[in-house]
Order: sequence, then structure tokens, then C-alpha cells
Amino acid sequence: MGSMMKALIPLHIISVCLGITTFKVDSKGYGKSRWRKYVILTVICFYFVAASVSAYFFALTSPSLIPQTFLLEYVFGYFQIITIWGSAIYYQDLHLELMAALSVVDKRLHKLGIWLFYADLKKYVLRRILFHVGAIIVIISLQLYTDRNMRFGSKETIFFMALFYVPIIISFGVVENIGIFINILKERFKILNAQVEELKGDNVGDSKKLDVLRLVCPIHLELTHLAKGISRCFGFTLLLTFSVNFITIMIGCYIICVAFQYLNRNLVLIVVPQTLLGIATYLVNTYYLCYCGQSVVRECNRTGLLLHALDFEEIKVKDQIQMFSMQILNEDLQFTAAGFFSVDYSLLFSIIGGLTTYIIILIQFSTNSGESINRYYENA
Repeated sequence: MGSMMKALIPLHIISVCLGITTFKVDSKGYGKSRWRKYVILTVICFYFVAASVSAYFFALTSPSLIPQTFLLEYVFGYFQIITIWGSAIYYQDLHLELMAALSVVDKRLHKLGIWLFYADLKKYVLRRILFHVGAIIVIISLQLYTDRNMRFGSKETIFFMALFYVPIIISFGVVENIGIFINILKERFKILNAQVEELKGDNVGDSKKLDVLRLVCPIHLELTHLAKGISRCFGFTLLLTFSVNFITIMIGCYIICVAFQYLNRNLVLIVVPQTLLGIATYLVNTYYLCYCGQSVVRECNRTGLLLHALDFEEIKVKDQIQMFSMQILNEDLQFTAAGFFSVDYSLLFSIIGGLTTYIIILIQFSTNSGESINRYYENA
């Protein structure tokens, strides 16, 4: 088992437990696992039945606004979970190809005299997982503590809320998978850019520039294909994840606006913190995914700027730089959600604009919302 695989073992364990990946890992490396596909299919069937029954009884026993918003988030979260598990089954081969290609890239970096410290990567992975798990535990615990209805409600309500948190937990695994892999690619783009940047100046001969560029060019292309592969592997998962995040954040912001508009001060002090806790993970995940997409694309495109800052005299170096530049231009790396939209900072502005529009529309129809929220929280 390679050092890269050992460093990613904690992430793999979490991913398998949450059903995000279905391949196996052993002393020989990663491989296909048919029985894990069947396990995921079985879990999907059980989850479908349990979620449908739970949502039906919860809708019958909880007619007020807050439970209805929970139900809306629940339905979107249900489709998100099915998409994540379905993608894990369908894209098993692609995921294995990406892992193998990443190992090949690291071997090519060794030819450049670059040795990677996988122990640091393992520590980074463990820190991220522990931090994210701790944050989710704290947020869910605080929500349960502040909402009496979640703790002391009917059996239908308790069962519904237990399933309600499943998408939040599994989304954590998705975000960690995408974030860690994108950061791995970003660090390797940085290494390549550092190699190109060292070629500046008159003290580096044209022959060395040519040798380095010939090694860097195919590695850069492979990294670009890897980034596109991750985008394709998690494309529909990202699409559903951003949809759920948007719906949840919109509902949360709407409830906060209604609380300030209609509720008394004591209820506002209960509703606002609890709602902010509910949307906190969605806000952080949305920003982090956009940051990852923006940063890897920026680092990839930075190579082209560094290439045109090089001084050269030999015609072969000029031809190599032109070819490298055309490669970057033609590949045009964009980290997208199944091709529907780019995952970068521009998406954040679109989300903010959409939230503002829909919240204004919802507030105009919120005449009875204050009474509904007040009834829900009167026993909180």
C-alpha cells in the first residue's frame, strides 16, 4: 500500500461508513468491491421506506410552520442522500481511476526531484475530520438542548428528527472528500508553479528550462484531468448539496426575519440562535466548497502567467512554452456541479442574490407565520 493511500485511510474509513465510497482497500491498494454496492442498495431501500413513513406521520401530527419547514428540508435531504449513495455505486470505477492517476502524478513529481511528506497529509486529514465531527456534535447537541419539541415530542417526531440529521452527517463526509482531494491537487499545482517560477532569470540555462518544462507540462495536464474527474465524480452530489444548502439557508433566514417582525423579545432570543445553529453547517459547507473550487482553478491558471514571465533565447523553449500555454487554454479548467454552474466565488454572489429575492417574496406572505412560530415555541 502506497504512502498516499496510508495517508488517506482515515478519510476512506469515514467515507465507507457513510456510504460515500464503495471500493475496498487492502495491502495491495484500492480495488472494486461488489458486495459493498449491494450493501448500499439495501440501505437505500430501507432508508426509502423509513424516511417515507416517518415523513408521512410527522406531516399528520405537526401542522404548524416550523415542522413544515423541517419537512421541506427533509424531502430535499432525502433526494440528496439517494444521489450520494447512487453516485458511490455508479462512479466506483471512476473513483478508482482518480486514485490511480493521483499516484502516477506523485511518481512523476519524484522525477522532478520532489518528495512529498505524506505524514503531514495524514495529520491534515485527521485534523479536518476531527474538527468537522466535533462541530457537528456540538451543533446537534445545542439544537437538541434548545428545542424541547425535539427532545420530548412524540415517537414520530423523535424518529423523524433522527432521520432529519442523516443528510447533515453524510454531507460532512462529501464535503471532506471533495475538499481534501481538491486541496491535494491545489498543493501539487503549487509545486509545479514553484518549479516554473524557479526558471526565471539569466542564471538558468535554456536546456534546463526545456527539460523542466517537458516534465511539468504532462503533470499539469494530468492534474487538470484529475480536477475535472473529481468534478464529474461528485457532480450530481454537488448539485443536490447546493440545492439543499440553498433551501435550508433560505428557510432559516426567513424564520429569523419573521421572528424579528412578529415575535416578542423572549421568543426571539430562542428562535434566532436555534435557527442560526440549524443553518451554520450549510453556510460553512457552501463557502468552503466555493473556496476549494476557486482556489484550484486559480492555481491552475497561474501557471500560464508564470510561463509568459520566462526569459528564453532558444526556439525549442519558445515552442514548449507555446504548447504548454495552448494546453492550459484548451483544457480551461472549471470546477462545476454536473455542468450546471461553476463552483467558485461567483456562485456565492448568485446564492446571496437568490436568497434576497426569495426571502422578500416569502415575507410578503408571512401574515400568519408569527402565530405559527409562536405556537411551536410556546413549550420550548
